[in-house]
Amino acid sequence: PRQPGAQTESENKDSYRTIEMKTIHIILLWLLILPALSIHAQGNRMLSNAEKKAVATTISATYSPWDEVEISGKLHLDRLPISPSVKIYMKADQSVLISLRAPFIGEAGRIEIEGDSVTAVNRMKKVYAKESIAELTRFFPVGLSDLQALLLGRVAIGSTGQLSATNVKLTDIYADGDTDWLVVPVPQVQPEAMDYGYLVDQAGKLLAFMGVGSDSDNTATMLYSYQKSDIQIDLDLNMGEKNIVAELDLDKPKTNAKPLDRFKPSSKFKRTDIRGFLKSF
Repeated sequence: PRQPGAQTESENKDSYRTIEMKTIHIILLWLLILPALSIHAQGNRMLSNAEKKAVATTISATYSPWDEVEISGKLHLDRLPISPSVKIYMKADQSVLISLRAPFIGEAGRIEIEGDSVTAVNRMKKVYAKESIAELTRFFPVGLSDLQALLLGRVAIGSTGQLSATNVKLTDIYADGDTDWLVVPVPQVQPEAMDYGYLVDQAGKLLAFMGVGSDSDNTATMLYSYQKSDIQIDLDLNMGEKNIVAELDLDKPKTNAKPLDRFKPSSKFKRTDIRGFLKSF
């Protein structure tokens, strides 16, 4: 008899095929955004301006307007023995607050991004870091509005907000076969430390985000899959010799959002920098 949780041979093949296709797409995206490589050598066709506008219209048509949202979910991190629950509160273009809670413990960690500052808290180790958001982009090439878009499964272009028929002129878009689009912001809106791009299917759903550092030592990859209104994000973050692999399962956003209380450090907490904070795990 089939054991609980066991996969059939057909399910195993489907899982392998999904992983294989995601791997192929990520390799294509990686090759695309490395500046030293020619896109034409990769066999992808660059879209005309009219085609780009049509693609942007298709993609942005899947986006609903929002002002404040609350998202619940689960985080699976390779370094954590448990999978904490996640609560995210976001106010458009103003703040992102992420709280991680563990059973019998309460809040274990917190990330707050407001304006131009980032606060990261490890309550278990009584350590926190507060830096300029410019410091964060050395490790992950996104600003506040970009991060909001990524958590909602949307494409954002530099500091101009989510992709639209207006800002699509700041991108190069390539046809990846007959099914997907590769969306790459032009150099003028790329951050200094990294080049990044997106893979989007022709229904307008974001499949992947990837950023590659100028020295190729730092990379950030986010793979997206969907179950009805829920989103699963597989994150792989490399910073030299340090690697973070995580899976974030997010429920459908709720518009009747309740803001989270802000973190107020006590004398028991030690302040460090972002690198020190990452080492605290």
